[in-house]
Amino acid sequence: MGSRIISEPVEEALRLIEEAERQNIILRALGGVAVKLHTEREPEIFKRDYSDIDLVVDKDSGPKVANFLKQMGYEPNVSFNTYNGHERQLYYDLENQRQLDIFVGDFRMCHYIPLNNRLLVEPYTIPRAELLLTKIQIVQMNHKDIIDLSTLMLNNEITEDDSAINYLQIAGLCSNDWGLYKTFSLNVERLVKILPEFKLEGEDTDSVVGRFLHLVNKVEKAPKKLKWKMRSMVGEKVPWYELPEEVHR
Repeated sequence: MGSRIISEPVEEALRLIEEAERQNIILRALGGVAVKLHTEREPEIFKRDYSDIDLVVDKDSGPKVANFLKQMGYEPNVSFNTYNGHERQLYYDLENQRQLDIFVGDFRMCHYIPLNNRLLVEPYTIPRAELLLTKIQIVQMNHKDIIDLSTLMLNNEITEDDSAINYLQIAGLCSNDWGLYKTFSLNVERLVKILPEFKLEGEDTDSVVGRFLHLVNKVEKAPKKLKWKMRSMVGEKVPWYELPEEVHR
């Protein structure tokens, strides 16, 4: 076991995940680094830098992650972790001036995405269905979020299992949570409008747009739960999302 942090974020995420496994800690990547791990084709206009690393640890390992990350060379945000450590923890790579964001068990930002029982689907990242949802649940998407979602969709088909982007998983979560469904629908509409501006080569734009529309169609057709129907009656009269505060060192 080594504690020297790798400056390249994707390689560093893999180092952490592999060492965590050796210590019986389930650690998986999400965010832009996870998208990169599922990317074979990356058009020049989709290339971007990764300033931070986002990971999720299983709930059973949550109490152990602080000592683990100390061994791996990270400094904790003590005050944040004291108050929020059961759900989310922050650590810092001081040499590379990089933040490490650890979600414990599940993901909660603008919307809640359950992850804890799905962390063994992929060897290095959360499942691609949930990866898409953790990006598309962002109410105020920025350019990097749009790039990540477009890259993920360019490189991964819509499937009915976890071999790629599992539409059954996405439809199930959106059909149980009207707020998540609403943000998902609005953001897909936005993405479909923006994508032609990237001027991708060949049929790539049509491919990505087609996959987004195919996914929306699957979500729309899925039967909705009673909770979803009741919340839909309230609609936009009350906020359907949270706006989490960004925390930096």
